[in-house]
Amino acid sequence: DFTSEPGHMVFRYRFSHRAKADPDVSAEVLYSPDLITWTAAEHDPEGTGITVSTTPMTGYDLVAVSIPLTLASDTRLFTRLRAVFENNPE
Repeated sequence: DFTSEPGHMVFRYRFSHRAKADPDVSAEVLYSPDLITWTAAEHDPEGTGITVSTTPMTGYDLVAVSIPLTLASDTRLFTRLRAVFENNPE
């Protein structure tokens, strides 16, 4: 889910409690001004202004990542969700 708030792009996704409990599963939002260089959106309200909040729901968390439009290049800012499952057989 993508929305726009004054001065920010907000990317929301659901992360199930089952996936969250699995150490082999991770998810993160990446942003880019040019589709070439991607940066992980990490909570840093004092530096970049990026905020990450989690709202617990039944069976999943609703994660909202707010990215300031000041990180855009020529008014363009792209986001994507990277979900990883690392199957590490022991």
